[in-house]
Amino acid sequence: MRRLQIVSVHDVNFGTHRGRYIEDLAHDFVCIYGSNESGKSTLAEFLQWSVGGPAGKAASALRFIGSDGSKKVGGRVLSQIDTETIEIEARFEILLTGTPNDHRTALFQNRQFDAKAFAVTLGNLNADDYALINRLRGAELGQAGESDAFSDLFTSIAVGSASSSVNPREALSSLTKDAADLKRRIKPLDREKKQLRGKIISAQQRPNQLDELESEVATHHESVERLKAEIEQLYHRKSLADKALNILPSKQSLLRAGATLEDIGPMSEEWRDVAGSSESFSQAQTAIDDQVEAVSAKRQKLTDLLSKSGLTSSAIEGHELSIIERRDLLDAAKRITTSQSKFEEISTDHALLQQSIESRRIQIKHAADALGIQDSNFDPFIGQATTIRTWVGSATLWLQSENEASAAEDTRRGLAAEVAELTKNPPSATAKSSPRTALRIGFGVTGLVAALGTAGINPYLAIVILFGAAMIAMLLPDSSKTATQADTRLEVARQKLLDGSYSAEVARSKADRLRAALTDSLRSLDAPAPSDPSLAVSHINQLAALAELVTTQASDQLQLENDGAELAARKDDVSVARGNLARLLRERKVSLVPPIDVFSEWLSSYEEALRSSIDLASAESCLAELKLSRDSLVDSVAQDLAGLTPEQVLTKVLDEALRLNRITKAEGLRSEATVAIATLGESALEVEAVLASHSDEQSLQRLQAELKDGIDQLDSQREEAIGLRNKASDAITTLYSFEVLAQLLGEEAQAEEEKNDLENRIDVIKRSAEILSQVIDEYESDNQDPLIKQAQNLVHQVVPDWGDLLYSRDDRGKVVIERRNSSARLADSKLSDGARALLYLALRLAFANNDADRRGIALPILCDDPLVHLDDSRRNGAIALLANSSRTHQVMLFTCDMATRDMAATAGAKIVAL
Repeated sequence: MRRLQIVSVHDVNFGTHRGRYIEDLAHDFVCIYGSNESGKSTLAEFLQWSVGGPAGKAASALRFIGSDGSKKVGGRVLSQIDTETIEIEARFEILLTGTPNDHRTALFQNRQFDAKAFAVTLGNLNADDYALINRLRGAELGQAGESDAFSDLFTSIAVGSASSSVNPREALSSLTKDAADLKRRIKPLDREKKQLRGKIISAQQRPNQLDELESEVATHHESVERLKAEIEQLYHRKSLADKALNILPSKQSLLRAGATLEDIGPMSEEWRDVAGSSESFSQAQTAIDDQVEAVSAKRQKLTDLLSKSGLTSSAIEGHELSIIERRDLLDAAKRITTSQSKFEEISTDHALLQQSIESRRIQIKHAADALGIQDSNFDPFIGQATTIRTWVGSATLWLQSENEASAAEDTRRGLAAEVAELTKNPPSATAKSSPRTALRIGFGVTGLVAALGTAGINPYLAIVILFGAAMIAMLLPDSSKTATQADTRLEVARQKLLDGSYSAEVARSKADRLRAALTDSLRSLDAPAPSDPSLAVSHINQLAALAELVTTQASDQLQLENDGAELAARKDDVSVARGNLARLLRERKVSLVPPIDVFSEWLSSYEEALRSSIDLASAESCLAELKLSRDSLVDSVAQDLAGLTPEQVLTKVLDEALRLNRITKAEGLRSEATVAIATLGESALEVEAVLASHSDEQSLQRLQAELKDGIDQLDSQREEAIGLRNKASDAITTLYSFEVLAQLLGEEAQAEEEKNDLENRIDVIKRSAEILSQVIDEYESDNQDPLIKQAQNLVHQVVPDWGDLLYSRDDRGKVVIERRNSSARLADSKLSDGARALLYLALRLAFANNDADRRGIALPILCDDPLVHLDDSRRNGAIALLANSSRTHQVMLFTCDMATRDMAATAGAKIVAL
């Protein structure tokens, strides 16, 4: 058998629960423990609705609405059917009356089920079945009368639902009710037959006084007609009196109206028309006064705008400013702004450039003075800064050569001093000079002299000669090896002197050549050459800086000349733009050109002045039209108003309006009175006759009262005569009643037939009820044994000496469940609360098992403190029953009792605390 088991609940918003979730419910036996008011019963209700749908008293349970007032409640229930997960989205909408709307959905086997399809999945489960069978409330288990509910369960097994509309017991009750209704319909038929019988007997007896009654009818009819004629005469007289009384105010009003009109005097038709339009004239004058104020305000506004913008009225009156003209003015002003901006920009650049040139002129003067340049013509330096900087290398080489020449000269002087010393103080040991040594000296001296002689002509040739002589001297072979050590030292010293002199001359020649080359380069610029080689590099860099200044100065001077031409052109542009704007303004009669920096504001004021001028002209035109319209109202009486001011005219018109009002009222009253008198028609003369004898209201009222009394008396006599005539006529009708005898006999037969039909139907219903009752009794007898036995076995597990359970019905068909043992036999209503609670707990569990077998699925059993009526000795046994039931059904026990919680834990329940 399949089994539905609740695993957890999430996001519960139901009654006191807001966002509640409870995990770890996936156990066979679960005990949910919490204190009072912790929401146990509410949670049990939520689970009942989630599985079976809303039912029972919860259908109108506004207690489940949260504090936020939302009628939409619910949550999510995670469950399992066997090993397959099912997610129930339990959503409900609480209604003020009726069952809440069921919006449940379930996700099962990758399919989405709505509430109806989900119920089919649970064996066609409906809310009433689940609430009656699987929800065990402890307070209900101890109540007397639960046997009636179990009677419905017994008899509904055959149709598969406790709430089915085809419950056999309900059908039996309906038959009994139908029979009672038919019996009640027979009693009126009996009364009708009795009345018809009396009429039939009366119609069969014919009276003998028919002639006397007809004569009596004729006599009374004559009296009625006579009294009727007398009453009509009195009514006619009263009608004349009524008309006289009604017309009396009109007659009096006619007299008063005539007197009033005579007092007021006549009014011409022209003045009637004018006075009749006094309200229009007054409104027109008010409109004119308002318009005069408006014109004055607009004129003042225009004056202020003209003063503000420096305009004259001639520049405004009759002028308009189109979009194109406004654009032309703005463009002209913009051209001035643009030209002025460019002129100022170029002027600023020109002034800055002049300042830069003057400042640079001073820098050039100082740089030239520092370099010793006196000539003011610096054109050779223009564009030569890069070339001059290339001479830094030449200056550097010159400095290096001068340093080398100085060092070589210092070496030569040292060697010369050594030779002089050796010559002055020769060594003690001497030897003969080698003739080859003398020859070497001769060649060296000769080469030196020749080199010195050609150095001034060609330095390079002198170096070659000197180098050749030195080489020949050095290559001569030394044929004597007999010189002494002293001669050798002097020889060596002289040779070194010769070599040093040559090196010094070569270095000096190189330095002089490099200086001459640098001097020639500077001479191309008419620039002085430095005398000190150590200052040569600085001197060259200063010359390059001077060249840069001169080059920049020449460029800026050229730019200055160009800017002067551009400045003049821009100045002309500004003049042309200003002239164009002035021309446009002159065309619009505006002689004063506003400052360009506030032109936009001036133009706005100008436009506003134009609009104000147009507005003023429109207002003045409107004022003129209003005056014409006002004057047209009094044209017909203009001669009577000549020379009057508008205020006096208005007063005159209003006075005539009051006079016309009095005349109109009087004429109205006279007309109404005339119309009222005219309504008398042919009775006018008769009414006048009445008024002649009764000229005041009191006299007419007394006449009305007298006539009314006379009419009332005659009416009473006439009613009495009519009554006597009708009575005699009824007697005659009764005498002729034998003519309806056949109809009365037919009605009696029809009532008899209807009564027989009802009695036959009652017999059929009684036989049907007897048969149905017999079938129900037999079915219950055949099916109660397994359930009763199962419940009895469950009770015996708690109380072994309980005895037997019996299920029967009393004479009225009421269910009786009895407990029978060897000492007593007690109906369930006579049992204690604890015994009854145990009995119905066992019956509920038995029904749950039977329901699961029929549906093919075991649903959770929700126990809401079902053990409240049991003492401790039986409570343990009852918990054992629940634990045993949890083998097939998931059992969820809700309790606030700690002892119950501990017992459930001992029985293997999973404890979940709220």
